[in-house]
Amino acid sequence: TQFNYKSFTIPGAVTLGVASINNSGTASGYFTGASGNYSGFLRSSTTVVTPVLDGSFTVVNQVNAQGIAVGEFFNAAAGNYSGFFYNSGTQSFTTYDVPGQPAGTNTALGGITAAITQFCGFVSSPPYTTVKAFLSNNGQVTIYPVNGSSTTECLGMNKQGVSVGFYIDAAGVSHG
Repeated sequence: TQFNYKSFTIPGAVTLGVASINNSGTASGYFTGASGNYSGFLRSSTTVVTPVLDGSFTVVNQVNAQGIAVGEFFNAAAGNYSGFFYNSGTQSFTTYDVPGQPAGTNTALGGITAAITQFCGFVSSPPYTTVKAFLSNNGQVTIYPVNGSSTTECLGMNKQGVSVGFYIDAAGVSHG
């Protein structure tokens, strides 16, 4: 089988990670510069767009067909990591933290459906010894770990709401 691929660089990037691509060909991910800070990006076939979230850490995990991206950033005002929605059409951000969690809980958004009413990610509450995946369906959030794991992350969703991710079992082995 022959595969076609395209490579790209971002000027000034030391590392580059691509996390997803939607049906329109927009890719999402992160890059680091010489400072070591993580910057999230969306890249169409012709341009690179860096979401306007200044700081030390921003990662764009998935972008849906409507150009709504989800990810995580270091929220300096709150002193923890928060999830976000980024609308590439309006270039606007909405911060998201899983409701009902203790102060200082880190939230990351990993995946989003085309309907935007379903998304997933993961949370870690103080003392940050476990990471648990969550699903949000029309505002109803379910937090879950895989039994026996210390880390469970939801990292992507398709338009039907099927999610993917990984977990680390008690022996320290990673599973999809």
